[in-house]
Amino acid sequence: MILKHLTIAIRILRKYAVYSLSNILGLAAGISICIFTLLFLRHGFTIDEYHHDYERICRLTTAFTEGGLTTHYSGSSTEATENLQDFFPEIQHQARMYASGGYIFKIEDRSFVEQEIMWADASLFSLFNLPVLQGDPNKLKDPHSLVLTKSIAKKYFGEINPMNKLLSVNVGGEGYIDFTVGAVIEDLPRTTHMKFDILLPFAYIDGIDKNISDEVLDLLRITATSWEGGHTQVYLKLDDESALTTLSDRLPDYLEKFRPPFKRGMEIIPQPISEIYFSKSLRHDPARHGDVQQLYLLTAIGFLILLVSCINHINSATAHATLRSKEIGMRKVLGSDKRQLRIQFMFESGLVVLISVILAVLISIITVPLGRELSGIPIQVTDIFNLRILFYITVLLMSVSFLAGFYPAYLLSGIKLMPAIRGGNIGGTDQKIRNILVCIQLVVSGILVVSILAIRLQLDFLNSKSLGFNEENVLLVTIWDAKTAENYEDYQQSFLRVPGVLDVSTGTCYPGDRYFRGTFQPEGRKGEDHIKININPIDYNYFGSLGIELVDGRIFSQEHPADQRSNFIINEAAARALEWKDPVGKSIAWRRISPDDGTSYYDFWGGSVVGVVEDYNFRSLHSDIEPIVFLLYKEWYSQFAIRIADAEQNQTIDKLRQVWNTFGDTMPFQYEYLESRIDSNYAADQQFARLISIFTIIGIILTCSGLFGLAAFISQLKLREFGIRKVLGGSVVDLTKIFVSRFLVLILISQVAVIPLAYYLVDMWLADFAYRISLSWSYFLFAVIFVATIVLLTVLYQTLKLVRVNMVDVLKAE
Repeated sequence: MILKHLTIAIRILRKYAVYSLSNILGLAAGISICIFTLLFLRHGFTIDEYHHDYERICRLTTAFTEGGLTTHYSGSSTEATENLQDFFPEIQHQARMYASGGYIFKIEDRSFVEQEIMWADASLFSLFNLPVLQGDPNKLKDPHSLVLTKSIAKKYFGEINPMNKLLSVNVGGEGYIDFTVGAVIEDLPRTTHMKFDILLPFAYIDGIDKNISDEVLDLLRITATSWEGGHTQVYLKLDDESALTTLSDRLPDYLEKFRPPFKRGMEIIPQPISEIYFSKSLRHDPARHGDVQQLYLLTAIGFLILLVSCINHINSATAHATLRSKEIGMRKVLGSDKRQLRIQFMFESGLVVLISVILAVLISIITVPLGRELSGIPIQVTDIFNLRILFYITVLLMSVSFLAGFYPAYLLSGIKLMPAIRGGNIGGTDQKIRNILVCIQLVVSGILVVSILAIRLQLDFLNSKSLGFNEENVLLVTIWDAKTAENYEDYQQSFLRVPGVLDVSTGTCYPGDRYFRGTFQPEGRKGEDHIKININPIDYNYFGSLGIELVDGRIFSQEHPADQRSNFIINEAAARALEWKDPVGKSIAWRRISPDDGTSYYDFWGGSVVGVVEDYNFRSLHSDIEPIVFLLYKEWYSQFAIRIADAEQNQTIDKLRQVWNTFGDTMPFQYEYLESRIDSNYAADQQFARLISIFTIIGIILTCSGLFGLAAFISQLKLREFGIRKVLGGSVVDLTKIFVSRFLVLILISQVAVIPLAYYLVDMWLADFAYRISLSWSYFLFAVIFVATIVLLTVLYQTLKLVRVNMVDVLKAE
């Protein structure tokens, strides 16, 4: 029986080869889009699942509420979590990781700049599946041992065994610190939220003296270990998945027992590692992240395109019912009932879909590198053959076979015997359903057009919006050590003498950086009434070099010695957060954890506000402008900002490098453009826009091809009618109006439905931006006009072919 159905199905495919090929290609395009969305979904929702017992692993995040402002950090600290295992027996393992930025690594006379560095506990290997290739990761308990990934070990040592080899690391203080290689591990896969190439021992940070004078090491200790910090990633592995609920419920009791009085606004919140990848709102998060809303929107559009492909198949199958009417009549005469006919037609549809799926898989295999480049998601060809993906493809095969085959089979098997034998027009019975399906296609096309238009306009808006400063032609040069920071003025003067250099400033953070937050107590508040505000140590020329406008007071000046380690400048957002209408002259104190007892604050820096600068976007436009405090504090300087002329920039950079080397500095001259750093904030959005553009083009092509075939078929049904009308005096214009008006009504009905659906999807994506375009009615009008134009041109082509036919040839058989 199956062989008989297969033989008949193959004969039908060969008989109507053009029709079959069109269906197969259309379905293959829609299914291949869906395969890519499945790959994207699998990647996003299986991050960290390769770790053993990942359901029992969580990360401790910290929320600080001070002065009415809540700041949620991705991490916690040593002092806040050191008693956890005593209080919670369900904790099997606990480990810390801390990302402190890039360091210089030196081996013999070679130096390397590494950015993906983490300080970690040896117990990290008890929580995560990190395959060890050589050595013993427990050597991380030694404050002078480190762990390399395989690619970094090869980079430094080639084929030489790296075990116990010496590496010198500059961590920002005076000179280098020697570490030995204790272990080599496999490179991290892209299916984990963690990012590191080298693990340094957290035991080194634990050993930093609280009373040291080195500001860089002091900051490292404070941010990584003290109650003041929220930057250390503290991971826990529990004895049972349900223990996460118990941990959440009892953490307030833990804090009540161990938290110092001045940290009453602190809350520790456990986060399962399966949720880390899609949590982008936490501060100082070193993890790899994805955008779940973009993923959902991309998936929705992918399945809408598949729906268009299925509708094309349904319309084509029902439209070709007339061509097969005599075949159906003969089958019924020979004894076939509706059930047998439906099985045959479902089998034919299933064969078409099966061929389409095979072709779609081949297309996906070929285009995986392109999909990886466009999306930035590290999908691989082998991912297609993952058991879960193969299961989804099988479900997709069955679903599409049913969706695309049931209605045509139901319709064709229901054709009456006598009309079928006569071979007349039997297509009118499904006209209403066909119209509904065409409307759905047009709705999808309208949604795609509105979506890509809004996305492109939003990205253009981000590129054109004034950020409140001048970012053009600014080089950011890294300051690696305290010596360079101490002598920053000498460097500045030397840079300014280079032809092509227009301005120079020095600071800790420039737009696009991660900002450290400090605890401040403004005048009028006492005791524990604090507020968290971003801090940026800068030099005298910071605002001038970036073109940031002063709105009140003055900027820092060497004519005012009290500016050094006393006074502050704030932005307008800080004035609002502090509820100051006239902030200039107000006093404020930066408070730090007391190095004596570690359980109370002391006034680390106190003075007055001498100026207010206008708000500018120092973070991406996904976020609102936050309060920020500026101060003169050269011990923390980490970058030079050098504005250069448009002409001969490469030559200017070469001369700057030569000046850098004249200081006898062994540190590398490393730079990046400020514009590039800012643009990197929107790299994921640009990739998303490219994907949506490609999906939109494919969706519109599929819609047009389906309507083209449908219009061609309907025109054949209308041949005799149009012949009679033309004989009776109907003009070309009149005949065109009759044919086109049917599709025009469908366009108008469908585009009314586009407005709410497209608005919802686009507004969901725009919600991720603090600064966004307004959804104008003109976007929807453009989509209506665009879709209507494309469809009408498609239909008009068939209409003109129809009215130009010699009606004598059409009617002579009557």
